[in-house]
Amino acid sequence: MNKIYKPQIKHYNWNEDQVLKRLFAHNIEPKVQQPIPILSQGGKLDHLYLADIVVGKTIIEVDGP
Repeated sequence: MNKIYKPQIKHYNWNEDQVLKRLFAHNIEPKVQQPIPILSQGGKLDHLYLADIVVGKTIIEVDGP
């Protein structure tokens, strides 16, 4: 496992569940807890960002009510 990426246990709250339900209702299949590479200016992998919900190239973050 890459030392830069530390897996996290994520418990979805009510608001995140609502977003996921609406996406599924429109036949949109999101990826959840998707690691997104963050590159340094030199193009090397700096770290990985763990996104809550990813649809295509769109990152959805739900930070509370």
